Amino acid sequence: MFCILLFFPLGYLARLMDTLLIQFNEQLSRKAVMAAERGDARGVSGKHLMGIMISFAATVLFIFIFLYAGALLAAWVFPLLPQFFMKALNLCYFFCHCSVLPWP
Repeated sequence: MFCILLFFPLGYLARLMDTLLIQFNEQLSRKAVMAAERGDARGVSGKHLMGIMISFAATVLFIFIFLYAGALLAAWVFPLLPQFFMKALNLCYFFCHCSVLPWP
């Protein structure tokens, strides 16, 4: 539960990254259309592959960079949390865990 709360703000950063990737891919699409009008098949395929590779690389880097930094931060901050926060996390885990499991 603590890590979910820790990583929650990164959703907004991921949305910004997706918006930037969409804008970049739109530019690549325009360039691919211009290459197609010239009859340049290699240019079209190159633009498509570049868009896929950049989207993949940006997503993988985003995940690994923030996952590594977040794991280090969580390992450093978690033992420093006050007792009332630990109790609140325990209660959150208990209620979330019980609400997911089927009732016997």
